[in-house]
Amino acid sequence: MGLQILGEFLIELGLVGMEELEEALEIQNREPVKKLGQILVEKGYLTPEGLERALNLQKYYREHGPDKDREQIKGYLRRVHLFDDLSDSDLETLAGACYEEAFLQDHTLFNEGEQGDALYVVIAGAVRLVKSSPQGQEQELAVIGMGDFLGEMALIDKGPRSASALIKRNTTLLVLSKRQLDILMERDHEIALKIYRVFAKTLSERLRIANARVTELANKVRAAGVYEPGIHIRQPK
Repeated sequence: MGLQILGEFLIELGLVGMEELEEALEIQNREPVKKLGQILVEKGYLTPEGLERALNLQKYYREHGPDKDREQIKGYLRRVHLFDDLSDSDLETLAGACYEEAFLQDHTLFNEGEQGDALYVVIAGAVRLVKSSPQGQEQELAVIGMGDFLGEMALIDKGPRSASALIKRNTTLLVLSKRQLDILMERDHEIALKIYRVFAKTLSERLRIANARVTELANKVRAAGVYEPGIHIRQPK
């Protein structure tokens, strides 16, 4: 990552868009007393927490350099089955687009309904996936542990998160932002094709699991002789 100034850093990590940054820079030119991060927060383009994260990460990369931990990051990626089909060279390239970040217990990583912007791999610790019912009750869907991942659909469509993610205990995550992935794939079309194949395989697996669950539900309804609205079962002749 070319992490010299805050604006470039924010773009590289996908924390703000280019139009938002350009607007903030114009304001800074008119009001040089104001800092760029302050302007972005005041405009609502960046949260105070997001600014703090960006400044801490910028400091880390300035002190250590962007390539210091690439081999270690590559090792983390190698243990994630999502990337099983990528070669060692592919993982080396992908590792250059990722960074580590630590989170404290009970921190909200993202909320249900928010626009997705990154994939996360759990290096240490655990993350809870929860969903709110119409009555406002919290339902725990899963606990994502070391070596597992979450948020991968954000790298495909940047759609809304289907659940909230809460840090279960102090946790270190490997982060791959959609912005960084887009930059990588613009530069390397070969790895872009491989990564899209990875996502296609993941989607196929999810569809098979979903179909199996629907079939299981239909069989239970049939066995109980209960009719559920929206579930239409043709009785065998």
